[in-house]
Amino acid sequence: MAACFALGGCSREPEWQPLPAQLRFQPDKEPLLLGMNFRTQDMHAENHIVRGTLPEGPGAQWRWANPELELRFQLVESKQAWFYLDIVLADAVYKTTGPVTFHFWIDDHEFATTTVTGAGPHHLEFPVPVSLTTAALPIAVKVVADKYLQAEDKVKLAYLLVGGGFKQ
Repeated sequence: MAACFALGGCSREPEWQPLPAQLRFQPDKEPLLLGMNFRTQDMHAENHIVRGTLPEGPGAQWRWANPELELRFQLVESKQAWFYLDIVLADAVYKTTGPVTFHFWIDDHEFATTTVTGAGPHHLEFPVPVSLTTAALPIAVKVVADKYLQAEDKVKLAYLLVGGGFKQ
């Protein structure tokens, strides 16, 4: 019996096979999981809002945003892009806070800042350095408002988010 095991262990080595061709990661060729922009009433809005809004039902025209909002997007190409944010500064907030300054960040890089003076709808749009954009990989954008209204239940209300994203 021991001889069977000994003979069974002696066999030819497998033939050498070359490694298969190695593929290079090409972000521009990958399918996108996220889009470049959204509106809060879109069914896919939840994919773009990481944190910083009060929950609303599907199809809501806007959402209350906290002073710190984080959104994510994917770009089609690594080239010059403009980030935009559509907001409404509510009368109740503006009467309490006055002008509100917004800071826009990608990673640890602040790429824009602006001050909104006046209640009502505002379209904010800024160029983004190409060095901060990478095609096909998710890009996290943080929006920080310097002033907000604190409701009686301690919820911080900065503005109404309507939509946002990138243009290329």
